[in-house]
Amino acid sequence: MKTAYLDGTEINDKRALHTALAEQLDFPAWYGHNLDALYDLLTTERQEAVRIVILHRSALEERLGGYFRVFLRLLDDVASDDCDIRVEFPEASEDGAEQTGYSALS
Repeated sequence: MKTAYLDGTEINDKRALHTALAEQLDFPAWYGHNLDALYDLLTTERQEAVRIVILHRSALEERLGGYFRVFLRLLDDVASDDCDIRVEFPEASEDGAEQTGYSALS
């Protein structure tokens, strides 16, 4: 399983989002750095499971604006297509332990 960590405190724009995904998930050089290309790679070109961990979600949402919601919808669509993808939003619980879960549109 390949894992990409997307840190909302480090990603400032769409290009940085796609660059982080491309580097961490070993996308090919021809990756188009856009949502259409991302969908294609996640649904047809990928040969192993993918885990995307989104850290500091609110910061990422603030920096990317509406693009972030479209990105999450795309991940939800990919997951709905029975592709082996997991999206996690770690959050600290009251006892300090990290919890993960998938809820792209919440």
